[in-house]
Amino acid sequence: NYETDLIFPIIEKASQLAKVDYFSANFNQKASLKILGDHTRAIIHLISDGVIASNLGRGYVLRRLLRRMIRHGRLIGIEDIFISKLAEVGIELMKNSYPDLQNNYERIMSEINIEEIKFHQTLDRGEKLVNQLIDSGINLVSGSQAFELYDTYGFPIELTKEILKEKNIEVDLIGFAEEMKKQKERAKASSQ
Repeated sequence: NYETDLIFPIIEKASQLAKVDYFSANFNQKASLKILGDHTRAIIHLISDGVIASNLGRGYVLRRLLRRMIRHGRLIGIEDIFISKLAEVGIELMKNSYPDLQNNYERIMSEINIEEIKFHQTLDRGEKLVNQLIDSGINLVSGSQAFELYDTYGFPIELTKEILKEKNIEVDLIGFAEEMKKQKERAKASSQ
């Protein structure tokens, strides 16, 4: 279904930005291109429906989709801001069936750009630290290491897990949850 006229033009735009030919791309590149096509459709509809990126509920889903897109864009060689370019193609494809996409065009583009710029900075710092962990040769990232990435550098645990899984490195999620619980207890105590 990714090679249909409802998604493939978005994939073609991503391929163009990455300077990768979809049909001669390797498995991982194709997977990243498909993720970009699929997630573009999701984010433009979420934002058009009034969702803004946040750390709660639907806003968190939107934020995770956007962040995953940025990462997969980087995996195929897109370093610059690019999601709004994919969104333009998605809106053009679906505006006749979903006129609210065109009506909310400015809001969609604004939300995408704000979140993408913000996350690029977080991603740069976090990826360097994750790569240091990978280069150290460890097989398991401790809960405290994963929590430091999350708490100090704003690097999402989901992204940490995804990157490390690609390198067959585990994350101590129980230890991460314990560190998160301690942080909440410290925050609660300091607020009192």
